[in-house]
Formats: sequence, structure tokens, C-alpha cells
Amino acid sequence: MTPDRHPFRQFFFVFLCTTAVVLMLVRLEVVEHLSYAVEKGRLRAIAERLPTSDQVVDYNEPNRRVAQLVTPAVVHIETIQYISPLGILDFAASERSGKLREGFGDAHPWMQEGNASDEGEAAEGGSLDEGGAVDSRDDMDRIPVQSGLGSGFIFDAANGFVLTNQHVVAGADRIDVILSDGRRREGIVVGADEATDLAVLQIRASRLHELGLGDSDALGVGDEVFALGNPFGLDGTFSRGIVSAMGRSIGIRNVRYQGFIQTDAVINPGNSGGPLVDRRGEVIGVNTAIASDTGSYMGVGFAIPSNRVALLLPHLLKGGEIVRGFLGVATVDVRLNREEAADLGWSRPNGVLIRQVLDNTPVAEAGLRADDILLEVNGTSILNTAVLMDAVAFILPGTEVTLRYFRGGEVHEMAVVVARRPSGA
Repeated sequence: MTPDRHPFRQFFFVFLCTTAVVLMLVRLEVVEHLSYAVEKGRLRAIAERLPTSDQVVDYNEPNRRVAQLVTPAVVHIETIQYISPLGILDFAASERSGKLREGFGDAHPWMQEGNASDEGEAAEGGSLDEGGAVDSRDDMDRIPVQSGLGSGFIFDAANGFVLTNQHVVAGADRIDVILSDGRRREGIVVGADEATDLAVLQIRASRLHELGLGDSDALGVGDEVFALGNPFGLDGTFSRGIVSAMGRSIGIRNVRYQGFIQTDAVINPGNSGGPLVDRRGEVIGVNTAIASDTGSYMGVGFAIPSNRVALLLPHLLKGGEIVRGFLGVATVDVRLNREEAADLGWSRPNGVLIRQVLDNTPVAEAGLRADDILLEVNGTSILNTAVLMDAVAFILPGTEVTLRYFRGGEVHEMAVVVARRPSGA
């Protein structure tokens, strides 16, 4: 074979190939380093935009102030129902069948505030000896067999008035109010209203703190709110959320006045009766129920608007039966029946569509009829059925009011005298 006369060319070719491979490897490493540097720079830029430790404190400080302001006025409520020894066997049998007595541990279909307790538990002022016998202050013929947990808040410190849910205290033989500092006082029911699920208690105590009512009509969806109370017996629990919706009407048994504030603030069994407050620490709702398949928090809670509370409080403080106004109409919301309203010539979302006018009522005598769309009561715009019920409820029976309604393509007015709402209606 003829020897290669050009060894330099061969060497140069090998050198070029080797150099190309090295350059490719170096290039890959350089690219990796550059990519890493770019990513590191991006992460550093993100970190620099995050709040500093001082800024985090500043961000959380308003929430901490709300908690510090509100918590001293929030109370834990324990209720006890007694049964005679002769009834224990019947009660035990009902427990074994999975049934608790109506209105104590099962007041709402979605939220159970009551928990069956051991039959040997003693009430305040009594004690259990080693054999489990009850030493009652009054007598030996009653045994506490069932207890409930709830919450509330003091709204009048000078007089010791506490607001809570009616279903928290319904059927209770004894109500204990535990203050935020641990003091325990017996609560006396001043007034209670099943139709709105509100109750006022009174306690005898000094050095109390109180909360004021805010304007629930000023709330909007997305506003930040805080729920306080005693979930599962955990005193002083504070949770944060937002207003998810306004004017919710839901199926709570025996609670006729709906139009609740919906919130995703954490509400659990034991929270009922506790305050829902805004960023100013003002009460804008009273927590009353949750929507849940499990009986615990699933992101949907409901509170009674504070403006309804403000209207009802004077009546609750008087005690006795609450007298309400009544028109005598069955209605549905226009916004939920837009097509039907449009067929009648009404294209706006406000108002309520009258389904039925009850006989022998002032509105029937005045000529209001089914398929009319009610728009105003004495100047109050009727957005939905809940607003209508609130507007009429606290008008004194016998008062003449002006109704504005839509019929046949035109808006009309009529004067009617408000009747008294029948008991149970």
C-alpha cells in the first residue's frame, strides 16, 4: 500500500472533529449555565416582589386587630335539657334507635348544634360522686341527659344582653353562657323568634365587652369577612373568608325569613349564633347554618343579615309574641322566573311575581291579583321575596301603605292596609 503522503491533513481532520465535539459539549454546558442563571434571576425577581417580613406583619395586622377587638365579646353557650329518672329508659331506647328529641340536637336540617351527652353528666352546681349519682342543687329527680353547644355575642354590655340563634337555646332547661375570660353565667331568655332564628339572652355580669351592628346592605360579593364562635367546643375560634353571595333563600325548617349572607368563612357545628364581622369589627351577620352532606364545613355557610337583626331587636327585648305585618300574597322572585316575567311584559330582574292572592286580605280587596309583579312597598324597592317579607314584617298592622306593581305593560299604584300576620303563617 502506498503510505499517506499527507499525515498533516489526517491530523488536522482529527483535530477539527475533536474540537467540534468539545465545542458542542462546551456549548451545551454554557447553555445550561445560562438557562440556570436566567431561572435563578427569575426566581430572585419573584422573591423580591414578595412582601418582606415587615410587610407580612403589616398585611396581617388588620386581621389581628379585628380578632383582638371582637373576641372579648364573643361567648360560648352550653344548653342542658333534663329528664326524670322514670324517662331514662324511654330516652335510652330512642337513642338506640338513632333518634334525638325534636328541636334540641337537630334543629336545622344542615347543622346539628346539639350533641348527646352521657346520662351521668352533672349540671353546674351539682357534682358526680364516684358511683355516678347526681347531687343536684334543687332536687334528685332530674338528670341532665342531653346538651347542646352554640355561640353568641354581647351587644349591650350595660344590661348583659347576648344575641344568639333561637335553635341554639330552643327546648333548653338551663343555659350557661361562658365568657371569653372563662367566667360562667346562667342565661335567661328575654325573647326568641323561630321565624328568624334569633334569640336574646340576659346574663348578670360586670366588665363586659360589646359589639356593634354594621350595615349589611353595604356588603358586596367578594368583601372580606370573619366568623367567630365555638366550633366543636373550641372557644375563641376566628376564621376568615369572603361574602360569596347575598340574599340566599334556603330550606331551613321553620325559618320563614331568609335572604341570608352566604360566606366561605369556616362555620362548623357550635358556630351557630356567633358573629360574622367585617374588617371594621362590626357585626354584619349572625352565623346560623351550613350546607353540608357531612354536618361539617364544606365551604358554604349562611348568616342572618345585621339589618334584619337591628329591626327585630326592639321586639325581642320586649319579650312575648312578635307582631308582624302581612299582605297575604304568595310570590316568587322575578330573577328566577325571567321567561315568565318576560311573557307578562316585564324585562327587568327586580320584583316578585305574585302567584296567589289569599282571600279575605286587604290586597285582595284592593284588587291585587296573580301575575302582577310587585315592585315597591312604601318606597322600598322589592328585589326579591326575602326583601318583601322584611319590608312588610315590621310595618305595624293597620298601617296604610302604597304598593307599586306592574300589570299589562304599565306600572300602577294602590293603597292597602297591612294586616296582622297569622300565627304560624
